[in-house]
Amino acid sequence: MLTNEQKALQQLIKYSAQGQWEKVNLYCQIINPQTLLDPNNTKIFTALKYLFLEKQTSHPWDKIKSQTEIIQELITYLQTHFPQDNFTKESLSFLSDNFNEENNLDFLDNLKHTYTQEKLFQQLLKIISPSFENKDPYHKHLYYQEIFDKLRKFMAFIPRKSDQTLFNLNQMASLHPEFFDTDNQAKQKIQEEYYRLSETFKGLNQTTKGFKKGQIITIGGYTGLGKTTFVYNLLIDISKTKHQETNKHPNMLVFSYEMTLEENLSRLLAHITKTPLDVILDKNFEDSNITQHTYTERMKTAKQLFANINLSFSYDKGKNIDYVIDLVYRLYLEQKIEIIVIDHLQITKSTNHLENDRLAID
Repeated sequence: MLTNEQKALQQLIKYSAQGQWEKVNLYCQIINPQTLLDPNNTKIFTALKYLFLEKQTSHPWDKIKSQTEIIQELITYLQTHFPQDNFTKESLSFLSDNFNEENNLDFLDNLKHTYTQEKLFQQLLKIISPSFENKDPYHKHLYYQEIFDKLRKFMAFIPRKSDQTLFNLNQMASLHPEFFDTDNQAKQKIQEEYYRLSETFKGLNQTTKGFKKGQIITIGGYTGLGKTTFVYNLLIDISKTKHQETNKHPNMLVFSYEMTLEENLSRLLAHITKTPLDVILDKNFEDSNITQHTYTERMKTAKQLFANINLSFSYDKGKNIDYVIDLVYRLYLEQKIEIIVIDHLQITKSTNHLENDRLAID
């Protein structure tokens, strides 16, 4: 297990190998090496700063080195100037990127004891300082633009967890060990991320393994094709399957802009009770094989399901995307929403947020 200081030194090596010298220079300016807790770390930091920032090079290309070359040059320097400390390749193996798979996005947090906020602020002022004093009112916007550009650059130097958008396969594998393990704990962790379907949708279930949390799915087709009915059938199936697995029905919400309350209720009843829609609406028992007693029993079963299932419908007549966003956010904060259906997608076309339908929903 690496210490915070070792993680920070490893990160400096990585930035150096990537040629991010402005970033390395900023960190070396704000960090006071004398405040490092391990004396060996102080020597490593000082040597790194001297070799790759302060030492004169004959050509800019001399700075371009691989991680292995940087570490080897560092070892040679330390062994020459600090022979009593017995620096070896093994003792500095933590500097290698392969030693630890973690991405150190808490770089500055790990080194809070080595710098002050005042020191960081001084570097901010130094970096955003304009390169010229332009008093020409016709070009004053360039003066301010340069300051803002430098400010954005400074903010990019401060690592944040939200910045992590680039992963290699090894890092991806370390984030999800459950895909590689064979025990029930790994299986359970995967299942928690999915809303699976029953054998009724066997083909869809085998293809998708269900619907994963965070997915946005668009279902398209001609008018009258049965898209809404199909989605409702999926919701009921997902809820029943999740209840079998966890003894809990997921919270689901439908923004219904295509069907009325009566239409939704009658179609759901037709699906759940396996009763033709015309029998539900017309009570035409004579022309069907369903007796009134059978019908009553089926409706009792449906009522019991409706009492337990967590499926809600919004019939907002304003058809306003802002209403959708506000309601979903409130339910999310209350942990009362897991699956959302918007029927139909055209509601997003009136939004002022984004011109793209899927992005507006996202």
